[in-house]
Amino acid sequence: MATTTPQSRREAKALAATTPRSRREARALAELSRRTSPSPVRALTHRVVAPVVVTALVAAGGATAVVGLPTKVAAGLPGQSLSAGTSPHLTSSTTSGTPVSGSLADGPLAGSGAVLTDLRQSSTSASRGSMHRLTLAWGTAAVVEGRRLMTARVQTMESSITAGVTATDEACAEARGLAHDLAFHEPILEGRKTSGYGWRWGRMHNGTDFGADVGTELYAVGRGTVSAAGWNSGLGYHVKITLDTGELIVYGHMSRITATLGDRVVPGTTIGAVGSTGNSTGAHLHLEVRTSDGPIDPLPWLNARRA
Repeated sequence: MATTTPQSRREAKALAATTPRSRREARALAELSRRTSPSPVRALTHRVVAPVVVTALVAAGGATAVVGLPTKVAAGLPGQSLSAGTSPHLTSSTTSGTPVSGSLADGPLAGSGAVLTDLRQSSTSASRGSMHRLTLAWGTAAVVEGRRLMTARVQTMESSITAGVTATDEACAEARGLAHDLAFHEPILEGRKTSGYGWRWGRMHNGTDFGADVGTELYAVGRGTVSAAGWNSGLGYHVKITLDTGELIVYGHMSRITATLGDRVVPGTTIGAVGSTGNSTGAHLHLEVRTSDGPIDPLPWLNARRA
């Protein structure tokens, strides 16, 4: 063991003051030196474990900030650290609001157990609060979106119902107009067919004859306008009605006429009576139906109107 030689009186006095005079003083001095000198394990803790713990805490704080960001944006909360004020041992050491222990940042690791416990509790509380706020924000957004979709669907249904009602009204009006135009009444109620449409006696017979007693009333078959009412050598007293649907109806060999030129008639309007005037061999109604293509057989036309 090497000895130290004092170079001056001051060094000699200091050496004499620190040199134990007995075994008890030597043991006490050795124990004090052991306690005050840092151990290899503690030095390793300061150099390796402390930086790792600080890095882990910074990462945890960053994750907490990332989780809390959507909540602040969705809920419209002011930007503040989720861990602010949760523990007296925590301070904000970065601009991002990441909580870091002051004792760890300043140096020694002594007392880090309590700090870690507080940090874990505050982080857990902050995470739970962030998730609660995030869940509430998502629920609120879902309710708003559902209300918007429901409103749009109700508006679509209302539009469809309105369009349906309009279409129904238009269809009803069209049906009424069609029924109005196609309204029908028999030309004679007490008559029997005596001659049909076609060739007869070497010439074309353009109508159908209905035998009946003189004076039997005759009726307009549909809505239209009286376009002729008077005498004709072949038809005798006759009436012609132009229907609103375009056909021309001819009544011939009448005994009297009750309609006048230009009259508006409806189905069932009395226009005259059966007779045997003009070129006729007996009392009957000569009925013709003429279209833009010429005369047609009245019976199919009448049957179609009856249906």
